[in-house]
Amino acid sequence: MPRSRCRCWSCGGCTGTGVRGGSFELASAGVAPLPSESGIYRALLRAGMVDHPARHRRAEHWRRWERAAPMELWQMDVVGGFLLADGTHAKALTGVDSAVLSVDGCHRQRASQYGPDMEFTIRPVRLEDADDWSALYRDYRAFYKLADQPDLVARTRRWVFAGEHSLFGLVAVDDSGRLIGLANLRWFARPSTASIGLYLDDLFVLPTTRGTGVGSALLGRVREIAEEAGASVIRWITAEDNGTARRVYDRVATATAWVTYDMSPEVDEHR
Repeated sequence: MPRSRCRCWSCGGCTGTGVRGGSFELASAGVAPLPSESGIYRALLRAGMVDHPARHRRAEHWRRWERAAPMELWQMDVVGGFLLADGTHAKALTGVDSAVLSVDGCHRQRASQYGPDMEFTIRPVRLEDADDWSALYRDYRAFYKLADQPDLVARTRRWVFAGEHSLFGLVAVDDSGRLIGLANLRWFARPSTASIGLYLDDLFVLPTTRGTGVGSALLGRVREIAEEAGASVIRWITAEDNGTARRVYDRVATATAWVTYDMSPEVDEHR
């Protein structure tokens, strides 16, 4: 290949060896498979045989596009560009939704009622959450008037964090890193429908953050997990007089007519 000093990257009408001229010469020499034009361009650039075209400044009339309505795309930015094989350039765009930003399984939500600048994240439990999770779970047990039993809290924490008995957990974390909500879940088989279901064992939000959408956000993430796994139902129970929670539940689920029974594994000789 002659080493002439073509200074335009594509050799569009000038003499010498640019990308298209180089492609033609390689094809004429019987090179197979023929490299892409972007590959030829990079080789010529490294050899100093072409100049990289100057980057164009963003046109003054370009503007960031925003929409204020929730659950709609409200921001789109050009984050870079790259050369395609045919010599054209493409731009990479990124968009942000005003209600949810999902990255690495984390879902960021704005809780406008809790504070104008406060955000919370829904994510899986992590080992570093252990102490805060235990404190939150003790609050959950106290809410249901269960005895303060640290050994039982520690055992349940081990189950959730280690994935024992098919358990796994989600937490809601505010913008200061404090845990403000939790959900403990497990999969179960449904023989009558030959499908799997997702059981929500525990759902709890700190009283000081209720009404901010934390509970709904946890339920929303639970729904996404169930949908991704192909589950046929998400099921949970709650106290009949738990009016605050049931107002949330009634918006996203249907109360069933089934009655729950608990039977002791020990025989009651007095029955």
